[in-house]
Amino acid sequence: MSVARGDARSWTRCWLTIPRTARRSAVTESSDRPDSRETEHAFLDANVIRGQLTTDVLLSLAEQDVFQPRWTRKVIDEMRRNRPPGVSEKAIARRIAMMNGAFEDAMTEAPPQELQDEMQADRKDRHVLAGALHSRSDFLVTDNVKDFFPPSTGPHAMRVEQLNEVLIRKLNEDPQRVQAGLQEMVNHNRREPRSMQALIDTMAEGQELRGLLRG
Repeated sequence: MSVARGDARSWTRCWLTIPRTARRSAVTESSDRPDSRETEHAFLDANVIRGQLTTDVLLSLAEQDVFQPRWTRKVIDEMRRNRPPGVSEKAIARRIAMMNGAFEDAMTEAPPQELQDEMQADRKDRHVLAGALHSRSDFLVTDNVKDFFPPSTGPHAMRVEQLNEVLIRKLNEDPQRVQAGLQEMVNHNRREPRSMQALIDTMAEGQELRGLLRG
């Protein structure tokens, strides 16, 4: 279902309710203020870091400590193989190098095969769920939630969320840091979206981020 332009405008008004002076200082305030809770670890499936925009959004929030990203080499290899049409091997290799350089703790060791075999997930995705557990992540971000069915309690419990669910939850939990991360992203973009309004319009058109506008 598409998002009407009016819905995007309404969301824009909600998004920008923080006073202008507070928005300008959001980046420094969000990193300087004391935080009573520990930053969650998020294991990112290949399908949420496949596209440039979704990767930029997620890692811009990670730079503000909204969460700490985690992945494995196998996830990165899957991302590389399934890159969007028109993205060259050189371009995806450059993006992967930048991701690993910016988040040096994100790459975690491969989970043991025994753990993978125990996972309650589609066979091809067991390594993803095992990677989330082995890296001690708090939740797994994927657009294929139907392929994962871990228990809700016990040693193999794992929260599995779609990308838009994570963004809505984090917007509610930590709106200032989310605002700061996205503002920093558009400020540094050389191509569109280069403003918050342009980002919101782009989100309204993209399936993965559409839910954030409805949140």
